Amino acid sequence: MTHDELNALLKKEAAPAKQPFKTLVDTGFMHLSPTAFEAFVLEIFETFGFSGSLTPSSGDEGVDIRIRSKAGLIVVQCKKYDDNGTIGGKELREFFGALVHFQAVHGYFVTTSTFTEQAQSFARQHDNITLIDGESLKKLFLMTASSIRSMRIDGETFPGDMGVCYQAQAEGLYKEYIKELEKLRDRFRRAAQ
Repeated sequence: MTHDELNALLKKEAAPAKQPFKTLVDTGFMHLSPTAFEAFVLEIFETFGFSGSLTPSSGDEGVDIRIRSKAGLIVVQCKKYDDNGTIGGKELREFFGALVHFQAVHGYFVTTSTFTEQAQSFARQHDNITLIDGESLKKLFLMTASSIRSMRIDGETFPGDMGVCYQAQAEGLYKEYIKELEKLRDRFRRAAQ
């Protein structure tokens, strides 16, 4: 997949999620640490066929993920906010500087939050920047969740064919659902016997 194809995909409507998966997705990504959030975003890009790596947590020079594509380098900046913080024009200008510094062909700015009008205006003026806010990120997750092959929880790997709801829980994205996960795990074990 190219970055242009991914951008077109972002404009499509995601299939509506069924309960309780919709509830899980609607809670957002607040329980992920910033580093785990970056790894989660990279996994979403990899699900779409991109290959990339996380940058070091310090000295990342304004990008959290570097992705190799046929067109060239794609850079990704991730901002996870636990409150209602927004991404403004200043952050986008800094990201644009990193994009130029790395000579990237495209950049994605991903946040759990939203972008101010100033940030959106800046991105519209630079067609090599794509903004992915919290709602768009949830949509991408819904599109990719069914293709997760396996997941880990507490160091144990489980097959990914137990359903999308179980996958989201097993990824550890929503800590408040861990107790429900234990119930699901027991139910699947009983069903397998």
